[in-house]
Amino acid sequence: TYLKHENGKTCHVKLPPDPLRRMRLREITVLNSRGIPSSQVEVAKPFRVRVSYDVNQKLESAYVICYFSASDGSVIFGTGDSDCNPERLEMREPGHCCAEFEVPAFLLGEGHYSIGVNLAIPFGEIFDRHPNVISFEIVDLRSESGQWAHRRRLGILAVRLSWNYTLD
Repeated sequence: TYLKHENGKTCHVKLPPDPLRRMRLREITVLNSRGIPSSQVEVAKPFRVRVSYDVNQKLESAYVICYFSASDGSVIFGTGDSDCNPERLEMREPGHCCAEFEVPAFLLGEGHYSIGVNLAIPFGEIFDRHPNVISFEIVDLRSESGQWAHRRRLGILAVRLSWNYTLD
């Protein structure tokens, strides 16, 4: 029921504590480029995802990972809190944690997406798992390519690549 929301998009979910789980997801939120919770973000601007969770007992080798999926359910990519900070896989002390990461502008193309969250030990115990727990939409309101295109550009990714030209 926590997935129910107007337009079918839920940019913020808050879950009750569960002291019986070793780690527990408490909140996840999509924040637009101004830091405001939003179920709609612009393709030309970065946005953030905030994840808060409880560590209910000392844990070693645990991580938090978010998986981004397209509207057809295919997983596009995942990002974990230990990807760039391997020290996160060391001991985690009990307490409430809040973390954010930024998704760069022009990474995802226009469309509907969802994020799932796993709190686990890699290739081991899963403490808490929430597939497709939040959803949001990427829109193209003001990008240069959106101004001249007569319809949505196809593709899940919106990566902008530099082209080099030569004349014969």
